[in-house]
Amino acid sequence: MKEKCFIINGCFGDVLYATPVLKHLSIKYNQKFYLETDKPSIFKNNPYVKKIFDTSKEEKCNLDNVEFFNCNNYKESPYGGRYLIRTMFMVDFWSTKFGFTLTPEQKTLEYYPDKEFNYPESISLPKNYIVISPSITDSCRTWEEAKWENLIHQIKSQTDLDIVITGKTIHQDKHSNYTKSTWNLSKLDVIDLTDKLNLTCLWNVVNNSKAFITHNAGGLPFAGTTDTNIILLGGAIHPHYRLPYRKGSQSYKQTYISGDCKIHCQSDIKYNVNDKGDLLKSWWIGGHCFERKETFECHPSPDKVFKILMEIINYKKFYKQVKRVG
Repeated sequence: MKEKCFIINGCFGDVLYATPVLKHLSIKYNQKFYLETDKPSIFKNNPYVKKIFDTSKEEKCNLDNVEFFNCNNYKESPYGGRYLIRTMFMVDFWSTKFGFTLTPEQKTLEYYPDKEFNYPESISLPKNYIVISPSITDSCRTWEEAKWENLIHQIKSQTDLDIVITGKTIHQDKHSNYTKSTWNLSKLDVIDLTDKLNLTCLWNVVNNSKAFITHNAGGLPFAGTTDTNIILLGGAIHPHYRLPYRKGSQSYKQTYISGDCKIHCQSDIKYNVNDKGDLLKSWWIGGHCFERKETFECHPSPDKVFKILMEIINYKKFYKQVKRVG
């Protein structure tokens, strides 16, 4: 039997969604795979990988007698429409390239942190904390800075919880052609770990938190490899296509908080047809509201997020005790 090589390049989160597909193929063929990827850190300890070729360093699997499984071979459907990344669950988006989909139990995302690790000396984590990921990406999935500030103020003023910020700055991301970063909220008495952690440390920070709050960005699938409570902020993409599966479910310790608008326009196929009703051969144009609303009404308010956060993590335990005088 030929040896196998799995090829996956892309944004951090998109690559992570391909890990159940790699696992399935490895089990099916009863062999570990060679791997070509520009995100080698995701697969560092993956038990289904034989050897990693880092394509960001122009490494290639040039071995003889190897069969390739290339996720990045974007094929069009028989009807002329391209695979639409915002109208498919990401694991399915990758697996259908090879002619199959996985069951809910098989869709768990895979990351294997180092068993032994040390946080940087400058980092000291409190006992009870939540993690927020105030990412800045295309505007339809970027919560405004003022809303993050409002939420942080409510948490800090009404609870005994500490707040940890995680994120990574990506300068001119080659897969999306713009810079990705996080809002600078370090002035708000938070523990800002942006750009300070390797993946193993990040995994442990998130896994040991009371909850992880994020928009639809790379932190979402990564949190799906942990056992923390995940709170996904509403947006223009339907949550079914992004919420990670854990324990065979998209509801295990996960809460989606929508705004007033629940159309999820970027996951509506009607926005990818021309005047004749034909499917277009193109990607979604991300970043704006297809309903042409002035603001993203699909984004929730800080008050709503704070209320639900308190319900999820047993708020009575963490609310500050107010001393009464007289």
